[in-house]
Amino acid sequence: MALGVNEAERTYIAQVLSNASLFAGVSGDDLRELTRCARLASFQRTRPLAPPRGKSAEVYVICSGVVAALTAGDGGADAMLTMLYGPDDTVGLGASPRDGGAFMALVDTSVVALPRSEFNRVRRRSPELCDAVYASLTREIDLVSTKLGELLSRSLEARLAGFYARIADLVASNHWEPRVQIGRITQTQTAHLLGVTREHVNRTLMMWERSGLVFQAKGGDLIIENRKRLAILADERAATRHAAEGDRLWEIDSYLDKGLNQMAYNLAIEAARRSPKDKRFPHRAVLATARSGALEEALALIDAYKLADDYSDEEIACLRPRLLRDIAFSYPGDALEENLLGKAAQEFSKVFDNTGGFYAGLNAAATYAMLGEEQTAADLAHKAERLALDCLNEIDVDEPSYWVRATVAECRLIAGDLAAASADFANACRASDVTPGKKATTRKQLRRLARSLPIDSAWIDEAAPQKGVLFYAGPLAPTDKSGSEIFDAMRRAVRSYVKTNRIGNAFGALASGTDIVIAEELLDAGIALNIYLPLPPTEFVENSIARSGADWEKRFIACVDRAQTFAWNRRAAPSHAAFQLGAVAAMGKALRYAEDIDARAHGFFAYQQGRTAEQSVSKANECLWRARGHESMSFEAQWPASADAARSSEQEKTVFACIFDRSMSAHERAAIFGAGDVTIVEDSDITAGLFAEPARAVDAATRGGASPSFAGARCWLDAGAFTPGGREWAGAFIAATCRPATPSPSIYASEVFALSCATLGEDRFRFEYAGFIPGQEKLEPCPLYLMV
Repeated sequence: MALGVNEAERTYIAQVLSNASLFAGVSGDDLRELTRCARLASFQRTRPLAPPRGKSAEVYVICSGVVAALTAGDGGADAMLTMLYGPDDTVGLGASPRDGGAFMALVDTSVVALPRSEFNRVRRRSPELCDAVYASLTREIDLVSTKLGELLSRSLEARLAGFYARIADLVASNHWEPRVQIGRITQTQTAHLLGVTREHVNRTLMMWERSGLVFQAKGGDLIIENRKRLAILADERAATRHAAEGDRLWEIDSYLDKGLNQMAYNLAIEAARRSPKDKRFPHRAVLATARSGALEEALALIDAYKLADDYSDEEIACLRPRLLRDIAFSYPGDALEENLLGKAAQEFSKVFDNTGGFYAGLNAAATYAMLGEEQTAADLAHKAERLALDCLNEIDVDEPSYWVRATVAECRLIAGDLAAASADFANACRASDVTPGKKATTRKQLRRLARSLPIDSAWIDEAAPQKGVLFYAGPLAPTDKSGSEIFDAMRRAVRSYVKTNRIGNAFGALASGTDIVIAEELLDAGIALNIYLPLPPTEFVENSIARSGADWEKRFIACVDRAQTFAWNRRAAPSHAAFQLGAVAAMGKALRYAEDIDARAHGFFAYQQGRTAEQSVSKANECLWRARGHESMSFEAQWPASADAARSSEQEKTVFACIFDRSMSAHERAAIFGAGDVTIVEDSDITAGLFAEPARAVDAATRGGASPSFAGARCWLDAGAFTPGGREWAGAFIAATCRPATPSPSIYASEVFALSCATLGEDRFRFEYAGFIPGQEKLEPCPLYLMV
């Protein structure tokens, strides 16, 4: 017989209370008594949790949603946030909030409501419930004390990141899912809760949206795009440490130090808009742009932000001559623009004269050394060395000292004392603040000095060693008894390879079987894991993890938790072509990062014995990797059946698209896309040519950009899996779907297109990260690269 409504509610309430941690040790009789007096209630977002009019106070057990505890400030100030509660939490155990405070639903929330008088009556006779309440209140007091400390010491960015990260944790269905829609929490409401101005919240969210951390949907809902990156910003230890030092730039600098220049650029450029008078933000934006190779763009940023000839800050003053020197060395082959190099040397000297800082002195000395003016370089080096040594004498051994020690080493190198320089570089590499990004700057400087000083690549590798970057790939291979020995052998091979080649960072996916086993070995070896999935996470788990069993899913989540970064192809559906494209994009990430930090690129490829490149994604990856001359190791074995099984029909294939946001005549299509193997498709006002090779897509974009008849038209390059004759072709391409608002005639490429081109090893394919560009209809954020 079906349960009646009231009886069904009682059954549900009993289930909620019995599953709640607060009531874990309570007797069955006490739970039944609480169930009889309880009721179900729901509260819309922004509504206070309160009993019906005329009823006594209540205790609430949260079933779903997020509840904020608010406390009114002195003098009638707006109520501020003191705690956040989520499912399984119990609200209102202690005294009610002070007058003016409340418990408020941040999102639509459902609860089990217990009359406080009945709850207290049962609590008095139940030692188990009494102990549980005391323990819960103690935890709340500790959390409130911690939050008070954060308010006093942490930057707005760190506090806001912690606020949204906590809500995402409470709302998410699982703890690893990176993308979470947390609902409509207005900026005004957030500002009141955190005790800051709405403008601060607005500018910070703009910065994060540009960086791909969050997305403010058209309807007002806030979507956390990447919880892992947000958690890094919210990390209490890092935030507190940097805030204590008075450094408000720690979020940006942390990315620069790790060589993650794309992330640093986005944060810096939006921070510059937020604080236009603080020149440190545009300085970081220029620095990130230059480190990623876009030198002319970085020089233009200096002019845009009026940073030239500003001697109030030595680092900012050195930006322009530093870029001039970089441009002088940017010509192909061994060509060197000595006029630009001479101008850079003069400007560095001018900065040194005006600031008296050892950083400018060292760069002036180094630039004159690159020009072959040995005596001038040596004289400047001696002056800069004395200044650096004076600074070093004031620094304790365990304090940050990399740049000072590296300056002393480089000055002695320029002055001709190679033995002392080598020892000083070794000391710098042992400094407490050494990072891959800092060593990359040193190594690139030393490579330029090697043109005129008696050092070579081997000397540089010994003086300032940089750990390598690994790309790994393997087949989908669920383990069983017959395959355990193969996995053990592969583990030993991975362990030996990364140890022999001193790997520091690794890039790859996390499919069940080989990928996860490789990733576990890398993490256990202390290597920073950077995950890139060929599909959005939920679809990837369904297609490449869940079918192999719950144990693989647990191992996948454990690897995600320990990884440094977590990203994925934002516009892909399950198919063999999508897996191929995702693997190539991950390879491109590894190669770009290796170039950024001046490190060697290595590969580890596992694949099914006897498979060809056409049959195996891993084998195809190995062929592409070795064709570019990179070092690698192969592990070929006979895994259990179903390894690297086909995932789609042979009709679907990877294509590279040149997309224009306008319709075309037949004559225009022929002129832009050319003849030969090209598929031309149209959708609304969009026309695209789909090619098998990215080079042809780039050529078509270039022709369109140069055509007077296409003035004002936007052009995007993209890549995706396409089925000939398919009606929904645009859905495979994020550019065609989002129609990003990019300026004409510049040509922009999707992330997956730019990363794919990074594997080709050709100078003509230069793409610099431009950030998350808003779409025409604000449908979703669109990460793009500018073709330069």
